[in-house]
Amino acid sequence: MAQRGGMARRGGMAQTEHSAKWVRVLDESRRQPFAQVMLFVAVVVVTIAAYLIDPGLIGPEYVAATLAVAVLTAVSVIVEANGWGASGSATSLWFAAFPLLDIVACIFIRGALVDVLPVAGLLVIFPIAWLSFAFPAPLMAAGIAGTALVTAYPLLRDGEGIDDPGDWSRVFALPIVVTLFAVATAAVGRDLVIRQRRADAEAERARSAQLSSTEATLTIRALVETSPDALAVFDLDGRAIVANEAAHAVGRKVGRPDMLLVGEFTEVYDERGQKIPVGGATMEQILDGVLAEPQRVTVGPPGSQLTLSVSARPVPGATGEPIAVVMVAHDVTELVHAIEVRDRFLDDVGHELKTPLTAILGHADLLADAPDAATVAQAATIRRAAERQWGVVNQLMSAGRTSVEALAADAPADASADAPAAVEVVDASAVIERGSEAARLAAAEKGVDFAAVLDAVEPVRFAERDLLALAEAITSNAVQFTPAGGTVVVGLRREGDAALLEVSDTGIGMTPDEQQHAFDRFYRTASSREQAVPGLGLGLSIARTLAETNGATISLESAPGHGTVVTVRMRFASGRVVT
Repeated sequence: MAQRGGMARRGGMAQTEHSAKWVRVLDESRRQPFAQVMLFVAVVVVTIAAYLIDPGLIGPEYVAATLAVAVLTAVSVIVEANGWGASGSATSLWFAAFPLLDIVACIFIRGALVDVLPVAGLLVIFPIAWLSFAFPAPLMAAGIAGTALVTAYPLLRDGEGIDDPGDWSRVFALPIVVTLFAVATAAVGRDLVIRQRRADAEAERARSAQLSSTEATLTIRALVETSPDALAVFDLDGRAIVANEAAHAVGRKVGRPDMLLVGEFTEVYDERGQKIPVGGATMEQILDGVLAEPQRVTVGPPGSQLTLSVSARPVPGATGEPIAVVMVAHDVTELVHAIEVRDRFLDDVGHELKTPLTAILGHADLLADAPDAATVAQAATIRRAAERQWGVVNQLMSAGRTSVEALAADAPADASADAPAAVEVVDASAVIERGSEAARLAAAEKGVDFAAVLDAVEPVRFAERDLLALAEAITSNAVQFTPAGGTVVVGLRREGDAALLEVSDTGIGMTPDEQQHAFDRFYRTASSREQAVPGLGLGLSIARTLAETNGATISLESAPGHGTVVTVRMRFASGRVVT
């Protein structure tokens, strides 16, 4: 809005300047002594011709008229040289006195030469042209009326009178011709003025457009230089139009210090450390929208590499066709390094915690065979506590992996617990029922009603351990956040081309802001902390990763005090894709 306001102010100022300019042009044309000087030259020529014909023709009236033209010429030149009377179009009207007095002088000059040199009558054209071009119509009309005196004066002077049609024709022929000349001159002058105004207006618009373009370019450059990210704009030939210092630094690291987007990039690697064969195809990929979403790459030689999140998009022109491309690279080196350190830490901690838990579970199994009933009961208590702790460790390890592996659903002591799941097509209802068993038992102990409505659907494409872990994570999470007396319902049904797993509860629910972070790792709502609900904030995060790993989608709907519904849409084994 500020920019539009500035442009409007500039437009108004331009119009004011434009009007003032034409006032100055009008003043200058009125004060311009060119026509007066030309009249004086013409009078000199006529005087020389008259003298050569008959020196007696140059009488007192002729001399007085000639001197008047000379004086008017000198005065007009002096006035113009000193810039007098240039204060405005109204005050410059008095300059009309020059051509009007010239017409009076022409009366006597023609009167003296009418019989021997008729061309003297044409001298009146000079002041008439001046009046018709630079002054209002009334003054031009006064000048034209004066031409009638030019032709009438000899008749009146000699006492012949103006009686017959021949006399009238001699009097008004010249005024009529001069009138036509004046009208034509005025029309041509006005047309030239209009054309010049249009040309000046176009030039002013072009200048304003250039000024706006320059301001926009400077603004873009300032924004580019201010951005901490590497940001560059390239033309369609791959040459950098605008690039900040961070972009130049990246260009040097990838082997393109000239900032050309074409050619070979020698130091660009994908997430696995493999060189990316980019070059001339890069521009085509950008124009096709392939690089619109951020992609992580590593640039620079090993030992001094940067990890960047890169995205690029075409810049459409006024016609919608791309005229350039813009590329942004966000440096995520420290973030990636921090995630790797965290992941290794969580993985190491998980393995260290599993070692004593394995021993505890093994000894609990030994105690379970004891003949003493009290010892067997204590062994069962120890095993349940250890299994819960084992589940927490598994969640920590899963949260620390870039790609979540299948969580072990069998006995924790099983040596194959960390092996990847091999089954990809499963009976969803059977697996979900098994995965909900732990939540069912927890609900019974807590006093929460638990129900499962699992319709038979065709097999889904999902790793069995992943689906088992997902069902356990969602159902356990629902029971944890539902107070005693509440209800948890697990449902499986078919909807179009999808198998829908829905887990609803009547628990504490979440606010809209909390829902935005519900699938973040280690995120716990304020209400869960206030009510001391146990957990690490990993259940939904793990469920989302497991779902996405198997081509499924997961969503959540919730309201404070009205519970939560988690929905998982899974692909059928027939290969149909869930939309």
